[in-house]
Amino acid sequence: MIKLIPFGKENRVSKEQLIRWTGMEEKEFNVALRKLRESYIVLSDSKLGGYWRPSTEKEIQDFIKDCNKRIYENSRATLIAYKELKKEEK
Repeated sequence: MIKLIPFGKENRVSKEQLIRWTGMEEKEFNVALRKLRESYIVLSDSKLGGYWRPSTEKEIQDFIKDCNKRIYENSRATLIAYKELKKEEK
């Protein structure tokens, strides 16, 4: 499946197209995509739609920045949840 995902945002391909090309059901596709992302960088954009592999250093840097932002936001949410649990224990 990785060979079907093009390099470069300008060449992105829709989820629907990838599902057609692979003949997978959507749920099966989502599992396969998660597995691919364990070995490859596969980018997506919910506003623009589509999937692609990075073709420039900037795309990789932007990906890293987005990942770090999500990690930070999730860490804050987790910390708030822990604090809430501590309140409940008292």
